[in-house]
Amino acid sequence: MFSSVHIIQKKIRAYGLGNPLNFEFIEPPPISSLESAIERLISLGALLPSRLITPIGSLLASLPMDVILGKMLILGSGCGMQDVVATVAAGLSVQSPFAFVRGRDATSIEDARRAIMSDQGDIFTLINVFGEWLKIKADRKVKKGKFYRQNVAIL
Repeated sequence: MFSSVHIIQKKIRAYGLGNPLNFEFIEPPPISSLESAIERLISLGALLPSRLITPIGSLLASLPMDVILGKMLILGSGCGMQDVVATVAAGLSVQSPFAFVRGRDATSIEDARRAIMSDQGDIFTLINVFGEWLKIKADRKVKKGKFYRQNVAIL
């Protein structure tokens, strides 16, 4: 993930405040961090090699999130995959939603984990968790905390 320097860089560019290397920060980050952030923003297409902001860079600057997650959302919505991409972005933007709950039987935890785990990796497991949550949410008979107790607090 990006550091806050990348976010600062995109905001300075978007607001037309000039070259971030010359910006008068109260506590300036190291020049090497600023240069690395600029190179990363260029590689993501948010800045041109001339260091001018691109149209996608302007869109990214308007989003209150990590640059990579923002680009993923923009490209995902352009491909008609906004639901899946938004789920993945949400899952990647926070710490793991899984927790171990004391007092739970280790066997039941492992069984519940296997039911939602994906061989394709953590991102697909997050999509599975979200899908299960949607199914349970649609069943109005299920109490609010049941999904969490049975599915989320398992890892």
